[in-house]
Amino acid sequence: MISGWIKKTDRSRPDWVDSLGVFLLALAWAAFAGPPLRRALGELSVAAFTFGLFLIPVGSAWLCGFRMAATFRLRMPGARDAAAGMILATGMLLAVIVSSAAVSALIPNLPVSGKTFRTNVNDPDLFRLIVSVVLLPAICEETLFRGFILSGLERGTRVMGSAVLCGILFGLLHMEPVQIPFTAAVGVGLSWMALETGSIGIPVLMHAFHNLALLAIARFGFPFLSGMTGGSVLSRSVLLWCALIVASLLSIFCIVAGVRLAKQSTGRKSFSPVSFP
Repeated sequence: MISGWIKKTDRSRPDWVDSLGVFLLALAWAAFAGPPLRRALGELSVAAFTFGLFLIPVGSAWLCGFRMAATFRLRMPGARDAAAGMILATGMLLAVIVSSAAVSALIPNLPVSGKTFRTNVNDPDLFRLIVSVVLLPAICEETLFRGFILSGLERGTRVMGSAVLCGILFGLLHMEPVQIPFTAAVGVGLSWMALETGSIGIPVLMHAFHNLALLAIARFGFPFLSGMTGGSVLSRSVLLWCALIVASLLSIFCIVAGVRLAKQSTGRKSFSPVSFP
């Protein structure tokens, strides 16, 4: 019975079983590839590790004979889609910053590792830093998640259900317990935008913007916080919480505006393989 169902299934792009299999391969890569790559490649190990997340889905699609354009949503996005993505990305970034600050204030001793990222932030070679921290993760991780994995999940669940599942898997792959909820929430937004626009280009752009903003914050800090160092502890606390409230309101505004702008396009694009060249 199962074999008969599989034969009738469209195999021009992945299904949910393929997506789960590729995710498990990527999870094994994330868990075990780091140490040998560091020993073999040294400073290039971070780029090699990230590129592996690109090769896993692309190689799997090639071996299975899936159509690349349909599997990875290789469609040129429109200007309105790009604008919607950037507005939504800004809202999600503010939400992550506010949530992280609130959690840190409530649980000050919460352990966070992030060793690789902190090491990269201090790299004096800014070009290499941008490539390894901003561009490569955006391209490779989106190819894996908003490309291969989301294509399979979409075929077995509703639109929002596949976006949520893809976001959760995205958070789990990062293997940082404290950051999983924030990463998963961002993953849901990226997945929804990929489904709404029918293009992987928008999530890549949003992901790169998110990484660049976090890199700038980690490297240069918050400039506006320098004005909060004076005065009493109470006054600094009030200023900080006021800033978080303003950022929260701005985040909500950007998220709502980004979603509405995305929906003002021609509607959710069809992902049938016949709609791709």
